[in-house]
Parts: sequence; C-alpha cells; structure tokens
Amino acid sequence: MAAKTLPIHLQPPITGYLHHAYSLSILANHQAYLPWFCSQYIQLIAPRQGVEGGLNFYIHPVHPLVLSPLLDIQWMNREIAARTRGGIVAFVKDALAAAYYVEVFADEFYIPHRKSYQRAHFVHDVLVFGFDDKMGSFDIIGFDERGNYTTSKIGFSAFEKAFNGVDLSAVDSRVSNWPTKVWLAKYLAGAGCDFDPICVLEQLRDYLSGSNPAARLRLLHNPAGGDANVGIRRRVENIYGVQVYKKLDFHLGVLLHNPRFCNPTTWRILWEHKKCMGMRIRFMEDSGYLDSSCGLRGEYRKIKESAAVLHRMMFKFACRPAASLGLRAALRLREIAGRESAALERLVAGLGRG
Repeated sequence: MAAKTLPIHLQPPITGYLHHAYSLSILANHQAYLPWFCSQYIQLIAPRQGVEGGLNFYIHPVHPLVLSPLLDIQWMNREIAARTRGGIVAFVKDALAAAYYVEVFADEFYIPHRKSYQRAHFVHDVLVFGFDDKMGSFDIIGFDERGNYTTSKIGFSAFEKAFNGVDLSAVDSRVSNWPTKVWLAKYLAGAGCDFDPICVLEQLRDYLSGSNPAARLRLLHNPAGGDANVGIRRRVENIYGVQVYKKLDFHLGVLLHNPRFCNPTTWRILWEHKKCMGMRIRFMEDSGYLDSSCGLRGEYRKIKESAAVLHRMMFKFACRPAASLGLRAALRLREIAGRESAALERLVAGLGRG
C-alpha cells in the first residue's frame, strides 16, 4: 500500500490535554460516539496539595487513556515495536494499513512545526493517522509551534529519529510508564454503546459530593490512600467534583504573588468541562431523558460562556499578570461554582424522578 489516511477530527470536544484529544479525534468522526461520550467526562480531579491548579477530567485509574467500547485498543512495549522487521517506520505503516491509529512518545526536537523543533529536546505524545510512501512522510496531529491543535507531516527519517530520541533511562516507572509504550486504536464500526442515565446520575452525585469515583472500581483498583490518575502511578491525595473550586480559588490567590505558576491549560479544562456538560444536557433533552422545559440547557450555556471568559482572562494573566485581573477571575470562578452547583442539583433531581 503506497498511502493510507485515517479519518481525524480537528475539533474534538476536549483538546486541553492530548490524552483526551487523541481518542476523541478518532471517535468524534462518528455520530455513534455521542451516547458513549455523553455518559462520560463528568468528574473532575485535582491534587489536594501544591500551588499549581492541576485540573483534569477524571478517567479510569488503571488504564492511562480513554476506554471506549467503540475502540479496539492495544498497548505494547515500544522496544518490541521498534524491533519488528523494518523498524518503527514499517511497524507504524503496517498498523495504519490495518486501520489502527498509532500513538507514540517522541522527541519534538526532530518534529517540524513543534515549539521545540531544532531548539530543545522535549518528549511528548504524537498521534499518527496516515502515511504516504511517495512523499516519504507520516501524517500526525498535536500542538504546533503556536499551540494550535492541528495536523502536520513528518518525514520517515525524522520520525525514526524522534522515536529513538526518547531517553528511556530517564523514565521513572514509579511515576509514569507512558513513554515506554506504543498505543494502537482502531474504530469499531460495527460496535455500539447506549447512553447510560444511571451511570450519569451516579457520576453527577459523586461530582456534587466531591466523592472519589475509584471507590466504585474496587475490583480493579484500591482507592485507599489517594488515587493515581491518567497514567500517573505515584499515589497522591486528590480532590474531586465541586471540591476542585476550592483548590482553584486557592490557586488564584497564589498567582497574585507568584504568577509564574499560572497554567492556562487548567482553565481550558474547566471551560471544556462546561462545554461537555452542555453537550450532555442537550443530548439528554433531545433523546427524551430530560424534560426540555427545565431550562437547564440555557443555564449551562451561560455557565459555559462564563467559563470561556475566565479561560481568556487567565490566558491574558499568563502573558501579562495583573492583580486586578486575578481578583476579577476569582469573582468569576465563585460565580461559576455557585451557578453550576445549583444547576446540577436540579439536573440530579430531574434524572432521579426518571
């Protein structure tokens, strides 16, 4: 096969972190993913300690990336992939030819259109979704030098250098084993997944109570003493759901004196969470799971818009810190927290009656 390009969605609902964006860039090409998606991405997580925000969506504590019945997901040691006949380039091409997307960790020093290209060695995850033998290149997606989530090309030789440039001796497996793996994912066109209102209701209650969702996964994971999240093996004490607002409020207070700790990604995740909640409410109303007369769609639209403003404020703060901006951000954060808690209490009551 001289060329192969798999479908890729450039605007998945979450791009704040690539471990969410990559799976959703595969799934969002297909409307069949919506019932599954709207049953997920409810809980938020943040470390209890530390001055940084660290906000993220909560996902399965054992499996480091998204689990979906719509994807055939395979993990393997990167050294095994590299030792196949023809090396990593042939391995990736063969996987793509079989309709598997490939995610690897690579040194962005060798990847064109990356911020670190030819400037600094920086290991990050890359999703490969196509190849062209005539051009001698792979199609990849990720954050470009301007921070945009977009596609680009990389030559076979440069890709091999980027892959081999990862220093595995520097990987602390007690913290994370991501860089040691190669991730393959294939969309299962014949698979299906129904919307799960019971699961949604459980997650919403956990969100409002700030409960650790890992307690529901005791057969697979021991939640005692903290929780490991998103491929991070080290046990840390975390907070969940509406409790993250207290941490973010504290974080904003820290930023007034130490603006260098500002990370716009935290605020993007908060905004994307409200977008996802809005999508979920719209889906539930359109599918008959929620009475459209309850007004929650309009209320969450306002919450999402306010979170978008907060994200822009904090992006501006990261570029040019100002105490007045930080104080206004804190007021907006508290407004979002109050409005969301009230809206979700109404949502839980509505679903509970169903």
